Amino acid sequence: MPITSLLDNDLYKFTMQQAIMAFYPSVHCTYRFKNRGTQRFSRKAYQLTIRNSRTDLSKLKLTDTEATYLASIAPTGTALFSSEYIQFLRNLTLNPSSEVSVELLPTDPSDAGSTGNLAITVSGQWDVVILYEVIVMALVSEAYFTIDDQTPWDLPGQAERARKKFAALGDGGCVFSEFGGRRRRSWAVMDTVVRTFAEEAAKRRGVLTGTSNVQFAMKYHLRPIGTVAHEWTMAMSALENKTDKPIDFYNVNPTAILRWNDYYKGNLAIALTDTYTSALFFSTVTGKLAQSNNLRQDSGNPFQWASAAARWYWTECLTPAQRSGQDSLPDKLLVFSDSLSVEKAVRIQSFIGKLNESVRNAIANKSDLQVPSEPQPTMTNGAESKAPVGPFMAMFGIGTHLTNDFEGSPALNIVIKLSSIAVNGVQKPLAKLSDDRGKHQGDSATVETVLKELEEVKKRRGLP
Repeated sequence: MPITSLLDNDLYKFTMQQAIMAFYPSVHCTYRFKNRGTQRFSRKAYQLTIRNSRTDLSKLKLTDTEATYLASIAPTGTALFSSEYIQFLRNLTLNPSSEVSVELLPTDPSDAGSTGNLAITVSGQWDVVILYEVIVMALVSEAYFTIDDQTPWDLPGQAERARKKFAALGDGGCVFSEFGGRRRRSWAVMDTVVRTFAEEAAKRRGVLTGTSNVQFAMKYHLRPIGTVAHEWTMAMSALENKTDKPIDFYNVNPTAILRWNDYYKGNLAIALTDTYTSALFFSTVTGKLAQSNNLRQDSGNPFQWASAAARWYWTECLTPAQRSGQDSLPDKLLVFSDSLSVEKAVRIQSFIGKLNESVRNAIANKSDLQVPSEPQPTMTNGAESKAPVGPFMAMFGIGTHLTNDFEGSPALNIVIKLSSIAVNGVQKPLAKLSDDRGKHQGDSATVETVLKELEEVKKRRGLP
């Protein structure tokens, strides 16, 4: 099914777009597609992607109903989107014929029927083309599973699977959001899953917080969920770099957070830690910035990351009076969104309980914080998984496992990331260096250059 609504997109694309309009209007940028998996595309799937992106996306217009809905989103009591921004969306027309390039790179160039990989480039004004990432990925995924992988499935079966997953997450003490728009099997599958979750949430409160997809949030009266993505910090590494280094690693994370908070005034304060590795983030985001921001984990080992976040919280977010038990502890939300399954989320939830216990013990014993780095084998499910009272609260953004989970038919492992942005009229290549080297992003020369510089910075600061 083609994209039929401008709101069939993740909330954070709109929150970022609004901030970009305010601070960096008309800045030119480029995004590039990367297939991290082994699946390859037929010419028919490629042609379907071309047809749907070229003909359908150019027809998208914000409707009056959608504009009214956007104006009603107010997670903190104040409207999230300004009237000026909503009017901008009303006037916006995407031009995929000039902004999106899709090519098929055949495995065997001499064979016209050969499968191959896709080369997709999105380029144009950042405050316009930012909307393509999620919708183009959804089109690619649906084209692949319509043409190239026709594993049998049925929608009623998906509803039952969704109900079982909802129940298992609730029984495990997990609070989650649906994050599965970009790599969904199809719009119809996602519609079935989100509708089922909405039905289950009406019967069992406190399990589902909402969905990242604005169209489905509006359709099923769910809360739209989203803040900011890696691309914000990646762009800040170039746009706000005052040094002669490729990236000012000492200031890139604090600068990105401050710039974001300049616009949203401390709302939507959930920072991704792994744009340039979490070790760097935890060593440079300190003091008031640490105290005022919650965290999201999107690569690497979630248990080791949570332990590192707990140590950071203990040293950077607490006062001596709080560490001694004289003053109450501030809450800290830890959001997990990296390749989650129900089982993985339940194990993480149990581990958060152990971290809360470690904090309470350190305060009670007036000792340094001692945290586990890996879960114990007994951390499984049920009542054991429910975190005891403490400063850390976990929330799980679960995507592909919910909207494209089919036995014997793995989902695509694809991304579209910001690859360059114009600084003083010159395109500057960008890189993302995550906690998992397999998720590094950027051309190989740029990645190696900034990775070498990052390793030197870490060495000087004594970081892992």
